[in-house]
Amino acid sequence: MKNKKLNERYYCDFHVHSKESDGSLTKEEVVQKAIAENKGKGKMVLAISDHNRIFEDIEKLQEKYKNKITLVSGCEVSTTYIVPETERNLEVHILALDYDVKHSEFKEMLLRNQHNKRPYIEKILEKLEAVGIRVVNDYQEIVDFAAPSHHVGRMVLARMMVKKGLCTTVDECFDNYFGSYGKRLCYVDFPYTYVSMETAIENIKKAGGLPILCHPYLYNLDNKQLLTLIRHFKEVGGVAMECWYGAYTKKQRDSLLNICKM
Repeated sequence: MKNKKLNERYYCDFHVHSKESDGSLTKEEVVQKAIAENKGKGKMVLAISDHNRIFEDIEKLQEKYKNKITLVSGCEVSTTYIVPETERNLEVHILALDYDVKHSEFKEMLLRNQHNKRPYIEKILEKLEAVGIRVVNDYQEIVDFAAPSHHVGRMVLARMMVKKGLCTTVDECFDNYFGSYGKRLCYVDFPYTYVSMETAIENIKKAGGLPILCHPYLYNLDNKQLLTLIRHFKEVGGVAMECWYGAYTKKQRDSLLNICKM
């Protein structure tokens, strides 16, 4: 991002996770790593956007690192979207950016979104074992591995599989076994529902934030369904979508950028 008026270049990442969801570092460690990797290239803007979690201590870190990085509030909100003509419930993520971390309605909505994922993860473990992959002897192993946040989800499971040598990379775990895309050998439909897309967008805006559609290509939709999702997101108040994502090809990025111009 370049500020033409000031002729300064900004390095931005608004979709980063800490140990409180899919990351492996504490929030402060994420900030420190961003500063270190920037290496004085330009001004850095960062949003730590954990799943259905508010960045409660952002003011503390903003003050501590104010001369090195700009921190804005972020949160990746899970929503339930019904795919037209299929009646299939699809988990779609919306990035809430630059919202008021003290907004009560927004916080209450996120609390409703924080389901106990143990039964879901246990079903994935059963399917993995059925194809000859035994990850743990006891569920507590995963809880301990996820400490101190104790947020247990597919990403934590994938990291544990990599650590134990059951897969080479996290991407391999998702591509072959339990991702919403790829071979889906041990895929399990998420058994719960989240808030609706409309509710999420409404509460993000009430909290003064920007609702942004996350990684549209990760929802295993065909081209028609993808365009319908993007149009619906815009119609109910969405303002932007994530066109630059680490897993995308150049063709996918260009395609999303062209959709934005439509």
